[in-house]
Amino acid sequence: MARFDGRNFKIYRYNSSDTISLRTNIIGSLFIDHRGRLWALSYPWLHLYHPETECFEHFNINGFTTGHLVKICAEENDQLIFAGSKSLYKFDMKQKKFASYHEDLKPSLYLDYIKDEDGIEWMTTRTGLMRYDPKTKINFFIDSAIQHNKNGLATVSYLFLLPDGYMLAATRNWGILLVNRKKNTIKQFFPYNNNQDVFRDMYKCNDSTFLVMSDSGVFVFNWREGSFTGFMPKVCITTLRDIKAVVFYDREGIVWVGGKYLEKYDVKDFKIRIVPCNEKDPEPFDRYNNLYKCNNGTILLGGNSVIAIFDSLRRLVAKIHNEVLDSGFTPYGKIINNFREDGKGNIWCSARPDLACFSIKNNSINNVKKYHSPRNFSEISDLMPDSKGGILLATHGKGFARFDTTKKTFTFFDTRSVAPSRITDLYTTSICIDHNGCTWIGTAGGMNKIEKDGITVMQFKQNKNNSASNVDWYVTDIKEDKHGIIWFTTREYGIGRLNPLNDSVTFLSTGQGLPTCYFSNLDIDDGNNLWALSAMGILKLNTTTLHSDLYTEEEGFPPPDNIRYMHYCKYTGSLYLLTPGAIFEIDTRKNIDHHIKIPETSITEFSVFNKEKPIFGRKDINLNYNENFINIQFACLLFHNVKQIKYAYKMDGIDKDWVYCNFKRNASYTNLPPGHYNFMVKAQGPEGAWNKPTVLSLIITPPYWQSWWFYMAEVIFGIAIVIWVVKLYTKGKLATQKSEFEKLRAVSDERTRIAAEMHDELGSGLTSIRMLSEIANGKINHNITPKHEIEKIESSASHLSENLREIIWTMNTRFDKLDDFIVYVRSYAAEYFDDSSIFFQFNIPEIIPDITLNGELRRNIFLCIKEALHNIMKHSLATKADLTFNFIGKTLIIEIKDNGVGIDFTQNNKFGSGLSNMKERLSKFGSGLEINVNGGTKLVFKINIQPLTASH
Repeated sequence: MARFDGRNFKIYRYNSSDTISLRTNIIGSLFIDHRGRLWALSYPWLHLYHPETECFEHFNINGFTTGHLVKICAEENDQLIFAGSKSLYKFDMKQKKFASYHEDLKPSLYLDYIKDEDGIEWMTTRTGLMRYDPKTKINFFIDSAIQHNKNGLATVSYLFLLPDGYMLAATRNWGILLVNRKKNTIKQFFPYNNNQDVFRDMYKCNDSTFLVMSDSGVFVFNWREGSFTGFMPKVCITTLRDIKAVVFYDREGIVWVGGKYLEKYDVKDFKIRIVPCNEKDPEPFDRYNNLYKCNNGTILLGGNSVIAIFDSLRRLVAKIHNEVLDSGFTPYGKIINNFREDGKGNIWCSARPDLACFSIKNNSINNVKKYHSPRNFSEISDLMPDSKGGILLATHGKGFARFDTTKKTFTFFDTRSVAPSRITDLYTTSICIDHNGCTWIGTAGGMNKIEKDGITVMQFKQNKNNSASNVDWYVTDIKEDKHGIIWFTTREYGIGRLNPLNDSVTFLSTGQGLPTCYFSNLDIDDGNNLWALSAMGILKLNTTTLHSDLYTEEEGFPPPDNIRYMHYCKYTGSLYLLTPGAIFEIDTRKNIDHHIKIPETSITEFSVFNKEKPIFGRKDINLNYNENFINIQFACLLFHNVKQIKYAYKMDGIDKDWVYCNFKRNASYTNLPPGHYNFMVKAQGPEGAWNKPTVLSLIITPPYWQSWWFYMAEVIFGIAIVIWVVKLYTKGKLATQKSEFEKLRAVSDERTRIAAEMHDELGSGLTSIRMLSEIANGKINHNITPKHEIEKIESSASHLSENLREIIWTMNTRFDKLDDFIVYVRSYAAEYFDDSSIFFQFNIPEIIPDITLNGELRRNIFLCIKEALHNIMKHSLATKADLTFNFIGKTLIIEIKDNGVGIDFTQNNKFGSGLSNMKERLSKFGSGLEINVNGGTKLVFKINIQPLTASH
């Protein structure tokens, strides 16, 4: 199944891996119910199409009957009525179940069903037309008045209710039946009285007329008049090569023909009359290649060895074969064409290789005269009677000639003529006489103008220097418009426009919007419209506005390959097209202004990253934040002049103004930010009116990090961070202030300690010296020498000096480094044991860490070491002492040992208070003291240096 938007097809097919696709590719019938839902029938499946998701819901009849469904005929009370291979069936659209419609009907192949206003039901079958009364349950066939076709069954295919108690039935081989439903009588109708015609389809246009598809073509049938009008003959419809054809008439009046192809015939722009040939005629139009309509309305057809007089009502009325115009055998045959009528009513034509003249009276040819050229024309490509009684001739290879009808002589213009009578090429193609009496000649090498004197020639061509690098204009036809402008068609440059006032030449080609640059035939109508024949179709060009339209089969014109000749008759205002099967008469003066209301533009496809998403019939769509590269396709379902519909679109929030994309039918947007958008699109019809914009709401959901709750979480988190930073800053500041306070307090404590020590040490020493001095002074007064007191004064002063140096060393921050401390201790110990009998050894590691010790710690460690050395010197009776500094991890180990008598802890001795003082001093700094007595005494000071260093 396909959906067509005027340009593109959307195809729906069976897919075995997709459970929502069609279940088969053979679709026999389509039906739209009162809700606008589309149902598709394909044995044994019934499909319901869901446009919002572009999927199908299926229902299988196999479980209900062994017969198959033929057609969806009607809808009654939410039930679909089917014609089937054995009976009539119904489908409940609510319960979604199949059932028999009338169980008492005779088994038969039913093709159509309809119910009239009286409740009588009519069915078509392979054996005739059946009438069924549901009240009486009586059914019977109506076929007594039918002329039976001896070659086939009485198959009735389609039914249509008509007013006034009538009904129309289309049959396969009995023609069209007009049924009087009240009297049960039948009347038959056949197009052209051809009772052999086979009818394929019918479509109701209005209450009076129907489109009828038969093997002879498409006809318009008026049942009130009982008349057939040939709408499109068989030879003009390519679909009829496949006999399974259907016909449809849309809301715009366009005719669609289906079969092997889908074909569109839009004939509303012009009043087109098609006159097909009589199929009984043994010589149809395919042997003619020239057409001319005389002033009296007679149409002349010229072909190979024959002239035909044609009447559009009575068809071919006379044929004149080669013998009448015989002038001897030629290898080319007698090609008769180029009819022209002179001022006396004589018809001139070329009968290769001669020039001929005759008159027409009572549909017969009379007074035939032939004139042979001394140059033996191979072919005359064009001829034209002039105002002086002569006949102008364009020839193939012999140049341009004028035949004097009085003297019966030929005058030639060619490339060998003496200037100024020389033309651009021997191959002349076309002739035009303008309103000033000048003659224009088209050749394979450009344009030529013969002035009114009949002698002087003016040349117009592309290659003025005869250079082989440029190609001259190959002129195919010439005409003059009502403003005196000369128009000509070419094979390679498009359509030329020559202004005789200034001899300027301009061209219209593909760059100016023409479909091609090759045109073979040219005419200009009374409305100053130029008609040019090309392989693409027939071009209509307004010579004033230069607006152009191309007409092809879609507009009811024949295919360009089938057009043998194009001729415009100024007396009727019609353009005549000769094809092998018919003559098309196009009334150019009755160009119809439709003022059709332009339907709403439809969104036909929506894709994200080139992947299509179901959108048909929807007005809004939601996308994720990463689905922001989109392409939207749209179409205005106005099939009339679909190639002339222009579009404009706008995306609110992205496009500042409407984007006028002309004939482009898609819009693309990349990297769209999250948000709510309204995409609007509108269409402009051929008359210039715009329809109401179609709006598609588009919502791109933001990622979670752009959602409101995430923003709220970010705000809360930010506030928490600020609070944490402020708290951390406050804590740090308080810690700094506390540290500074502790430092100040430590300094204060240090000052207090130093002051206390200085007070204790210096005060007691000075007091002792003062008292000893007083004692010594008293002895001197009694003439006693104070030797003992002087010695004590000297010792106290020495001890006082030593204590003062230690206090100063403690206060000096230059000695806070560990290595400075070790140097000081080594110096002190070496000096202390220098005059003793004890061998002293000092041990330090090779690498001393860069550690800082505060003054209080240095002093306490030093006093502990000093106390230990003093005990060795005074009490240990040792001969050897060692002092060792070492590091284990982050602990400073100081070992002091001797080989003396050791310490007896069982007795209160002189060591008790000293050791207690050491432990007390070290415990202040989280350090400890270990005592080992074994062959001497070993004191181990363990000092944790990490916190001390960090705190400093």
